Amino acid sequence: MTTESSQQMNRDIIPIITVSSAAYLKYALVMIWSVMQCGDREKRYAFYIFHDELTAEHQAWLKTQLRSWDNCDLSFLDIRELEKVFLPKTGDWEGKSACFSLFSVDFLQQYDKALALDVDLIVRRDVAALYDTELGDALLGAVCDLDFIGQWRKGNKKYRHYYRCSVPLSDPSTYIQSGVLVLNLSGLRQRFPPGFFIQIAAKAKYQYDDQDIWNQYCAGCIKRIDYRWNVLHDNNRYRVRYVIDLAPKAEVEQYRRSRQSPFIIHYAGDQKPWNDVGCDLGEAFWSVANQTPVADELPSPAAKQRLPKWLQPIWLIRHECSRIYSKLYIKMWRR
Repeated sequence: MTTESSQQMNRDIIPIITVSSAAYLKYALVMIWSVMQCGDREKRYAFYIFHDELTAEHQAWLKTQLRSWDNCDLSFLDIRELEKVFLPKTGDWEGKSACFSLFSVDFLQQYDKALALDVDLIVRRDVAALYDTELGDALLGAVCDLDFIGQWRKGNKKYRHYYRCSVPLSDPSTYIQSGVLVLNLSGLRQRFPPGFFIQIAAKAKYQYDDQDIWNQYCAGCIKRIDYRWNVLHDNNRYRVRYVIDLAPKAEVEQYRRSRQSPFIIHYAGDQKPWNDVGCDLGEAFWSVANQTPVADELPSPAAKQRLPKWLQPIWLIRHECSRIYSKLYIKMWRR
């Protein structure tokens, strides 16, 4: 194969990194399905799923569900094997599965660039356009995390102490959301020694796992992308009014415009469309989920709405309790 044809082949492959547990595998399927629905049949979408528990049966199941997409490739990378290259002993990854995406820097040597997508999101635009983002010397492409920035501007003492001492940030107003990333893998490999991110992640538990690590070590080398590529939903109908609205006005206006035509909807937070009928932008998730082979296996809002009338208020009470919990949680941070 000539160099020119090899480069063309690489341009036609969109490498996508994600992380999934066995419990989230059906939701990973919905996310991947949404990518493929919006994709270009002339391109290949190569998914690299990092995990520490998916069995051969789990992997075969997911491949079977996606067999109708002949331009979808799945590869599974078990960090229990990968970590042996850089760690003297088995790492403690309990509650830190989001950090598995950091392994991509060292174990996807065949790529200079890749996308990283969380599983709790829905894609509504061909991610090939996102992959084509020109990063230049930047190490990452991402949107600012207006949830974080809003909470920071609330003046919470515990929050500020953590991000000054445990995860020092040079400029908190530029903190990014890692649910959707464009990774400059070649740049990261040039800047940091082999195994750097794996060793950092294995040492301690961060509040926001990989997100804190990316922000701490890549600060100043991040390219801002359009907010439409990572639109956070209004978690518990509280996030936008009481947190995001405290971020800088210009940023809030961009976010609010992005909600009108989102390219990617990200259900970051405790409220998910599959567990709450009142979830903001939840209809986008179900419009995709209902087309997948697992549509009948997911707890859909339609099923909840078919409950007897005397039981339906329970769902409203649950939603209100969730909203109140979020409000009290943020008040606790402010003390």
